[in-house]
Amino acid sequence: MKNIFSLILILVTLNANASHLVSGNFTYEYVSSGPGTRTYQIHLDLYRDNTGITMPTSVTVFYQQANSTTTNSFNASLNTSINALTANCGSSMAAEVHRYSYTITLPAGKVYNFSFSTCCKPSSINNIANPSSQGTYITTSLVTSRYFRSYNNSVLMEPSLNSVPINIKMPFEICKPDPDGDSLSFQIIPLFDGDASTLTPTNITYAPGYNSSNPLDTNSTVEIDTANRMLLVRSSTQKTALINVRIIEWAKDTTNAYKIMGVSYREMYFSFTSPLWNNPYNITIDSLGGIQGKDSLNLIVTAAIYPYSENFDSTDLVLIDPVGDTSVFINGASYVSSNYKELHLSLTDTLKPGYWTLYANNDWSDSSAVYGLCGRKFLDSSIFYVSPPSIKIQGPSDSLYAPGTTTYSVKNYEYVDSVVFNTTNCTIIYTANNFSNFDVSWSGGNATSTIQAIAYYPDGSQSADLLSVDVFGIGVNENELELDIFPNPVSELLLVCGFKESELKDREYRYIIHNVSGTIISEDLLEDNVIITSCLSSGQYFLTLVNRRDQILLRKSFIKL
Repeated sequence: MKNIFSLILILVTLNANASHLVSGNFTYEYVSSGPGTRTYQIHLDLYRDNTGITMPTSVTVFYQQANSTTTNSFNASLNTSINALTANCGSSMAAEVHRYSYTITLPAGKVYNFSFSTCCKPSSINNIANPSSQGTYITTSLVTSRYFRSYNNSVLMEPSLNSVPINIKMPFEICKPDPDGDSLSFQIIPLFDGDASTLTPTNITYAPGYNSSNPLDTNSTVEIDTANRMLLVRSSTQKTALINVRIIEWAKDTTNAYKIMGVSYREMYFSFTSPLWNNPYNITIDSLGGIQGKDSLNLIVTAAIYPYSENFDSTDLVLIDPVGDTSVFINGASYVSSNYKELHLSLTDTLKPGYWTLYANNDWSDSSAVYGLCGRKFLDSSIFYVSPPSIKIQGPSDSLYAPGTTTYSVKNYEYVDSVVFNTTNCTIIYTANNFSNFDVSWSGGNATSTIQAIAYYPDGSQSADLLSVDVFGIGVNENELELDIFPNPVSELLLVCGFKESELKDREYRYIIHNVSGTIISEDLLEDNVIITSCLSSGQYFLTLVNRRDQILLRKSFIKL
């Protein structure tokens, strides 16, 4: 009689514990490989509502190889770390997540099913008929290995109690990205009851007006955003509800065919609350920026913004480029941190230097807004500056002669406000109005000269480049040439005068024509001392004549009629 009483006491205690379990899920981690075996750590997370019932120190988990009738079991021990959860957004729901773990070694290349069951559901759940009399059945399937891969890990599920005001469509994370890089598929399925000892799940009985296709009732919506691993829910009435999501992991084998690597289940608890009219604060921008030439932005906000496709498009978030164009827009987002406050926004084109503007749609009359926790909207705007590429001095750096003059060009000059030059053993004698090029006069031979260009930008930032130049002594006779151009003004042909016949023989001279803004209009080799100007528009120009070592022999302005 005493033994029978003890057994009844144990059963009553387990049922008391079970009546305070909200939900749960399995996960597993690969540990090691042996000859023909694989070792895994199995985790069972159980959600206990906070009503004072003590959880057991261990629970029994049953497992069975697929297509086998032999059932085995093990006792998973309670970990010391317990995750306390509190719902918000007007919900009073709270729970503790108790993790039970066990390390098991199984044959390689097999499929195993694990299960845990208990009674009963909390009576507060509205979408289940008589929840306190229906059980909880938790299961998972593990592929210990495939011939193309020895390891395997389940998806990770962040424990959460999900709360949202009614009449707001909100996304909630189902799971993290698969740690093995497997592709994931999702499906909403019925909730499970059943007996774990025989690994026989049965579908739970829904309350009137609810079913597996409409777990929140026919006037509410439940959708899956596969790309972002989110479950989107919207309810027209206040309620608490459970939704079961099946997650299948897929990996390609050596023939590029997909194989199943595991099946997980996530029972997600939702509390739909009254609208938060007394707490309407908005989500705003902490920081925003991007890099020139990249097709993405980095955004940090003050509170979580949940990812799903409708949250990030050209309607909800508007991007304006430095010239006021909105043709570059946001077409997606990924998350840098698990708190959903740091986002990586993808763009339809690359960023160019200058001031950009991002603003979130602030039309409260429709759904064109980005939502965060508790239905709060992301409503803010920000101006950010995309820094241009650094300037770069381009031109010869050795085998130059003094006295003499050389022309240098400046790469990425288009973005600067101003440029300051610092020199040693040389002098800047000409700078284009737009800083695209400049002329340097060498003042001494057998010395190293330096040219430093410091660029200043509209946002106050700067960049610099330094060029060291080897300059030798007196070089060639070109420095003694007395050259000029004729006629000036010119109509069709411009003649370069002052060359002797011996000086033209076997020598290469190149001419460059700039307009008054410093832009190169024409550049070519000088042939027969004649430059064709008929193609130029009327106005003032600058002619520069250089030798094969880029020494300047002549710089002269002329008028084209």
